[in-house]
Amino acid sequence: MDDAAGVGRDEVIRLILCQLSAYGFANLSQAIAAHTKVPMTTDSNSRLAELVQLGLQSEQQQPPPQSQVQNQQEGGATESDTELDAGGIDLGRASRVAEAPQYHMWYKTKHKGTATTAAFSRDGEYIATGSADASLKLIEVDRVRRPSAGSARREDKPVIRTLYHHEAEITGVAFHPNGLVLASCAADRSIKLFDISAAYGKHAFQSFSDNY
Repeated sequence: MDDAAGVGRDEVIRLILCQLSAYGFANLSQAIAAHTKVPMTTDSNSRLAELVQLGLQSEQQQPPPQSQVQNQQEGGATESDTELDAGGIDLGRASRVAEAPQYHMWYKTKHKGTATTAAFSRDGEYIATGSADASLKLIEVDRVRRPSAGSARREDKPVIRTLYHHEAEITGVAFHPNGLVLASCAADRSIKLFDISAAYGKHAFQSFSDNY
C-alpha cells in the first residue's frame, strides 16, 4: 500500500489476518501470512471490521460536493435523482454488473473417493487432505507453486505422502503447532497421529479409538 495513505502494507495485511482469525478462518489466515511473508500474531480481533464501519459512517456524514449543492439550489436534478426510476430503483447501480473473479488453479490431485476435508499447516508449508476412501494425502505447497507441478517427475510431485490407517471415511485433519504431526479422525471412530517428519511410512505411530 502507498505510504502516503498513512498505513503500511504489512499493517493492512495484519489487520486482515486478525479479522480472518476472528471469523474462524485460522487456516486461511495462516496461508496468507506464509504467502505474503507477514508474521502472524496471536491476536484475533475485529479491528478491521470496526475501522470499515467507522469509515462508512464518516463517508455518510460528509457534506455533498459544492457543485451538487448548487445544482439543487438551482432546481436541477442531481446525479442520484437521474439514476432512480419511478419505483426508486437505482438504475445506474443495477446496470453495473460486477466482473466475475478470475482464478488460476495451481495444481489438481485426486483421491479414489470423495475429498471430505483439508487443512493447511500452521507455517503454510503443507496441505493435508482426507477422503471417503479412508486415505490421506500430504501436499508440499512450494512444489504446488512450481509451473511444472502437473507434469513433474514422481520425486518432484507435490503429493509427498499418501497415508493409510483408517478403515472408514476421513472426517477431519489438523496439524500439530510444531508442524511435525498430522492428526486425523474418521468415521471408524478413531483418531490417528502421523509423523510427517519421517521420510517413509504410511501408518500412524499412535491411535486412539472410541469403543462406546
